[in-house]
Amino acid sequence: MSFKRSCSLIMLDIDHFKRINDTYGHPTGDRVIRQLSDLCVHSSRKNDLVARLGGEEFAIVMPETKSSEAEKLAERIRRSVEETTILSDDGQPVKWTVSLGVTELVSESVSREIQVSAFVENLFNLPILHFIKQK
Repeated sequence: MSFKRSCSLIMLDIDHFKRINDTYGHPTGDRVIRQLSDLCVHSSRKNDLVARLGGEEFAIVMPETKSSEAEKLAERIRRSVEETTILSDDGQPVKWTVSLGVTELVSESVSREIQVSAFVENLFNLPILHFIKQK
């Protein structure tokens, strides 16, 4: 299926997730995943699609959205993560961050599925990709 309108995609990845699991245990890692999922769902719009791609990776598909608007949402999510404290099973605060990538999908001849697939494969290699990362 081809489309002519803009559609933005935000990719999210929990930084050093394996270290969180190894240091604080898998139940704490599960809480981090649930918290990010909740932040994404509550920050996004009704028509946006929030999906967990696997492990610590998530995506938000934003139909009818320019990349500038998607970047604003990505920054809101990044800030929310920065401000959110998760406690380990023994009560230790867990510092966690996310890396986010934003791109706008626009094409009349290439299917959305192919564009998303190419984006995912090249997530950290795209020079035009705008990354928002914890400083």
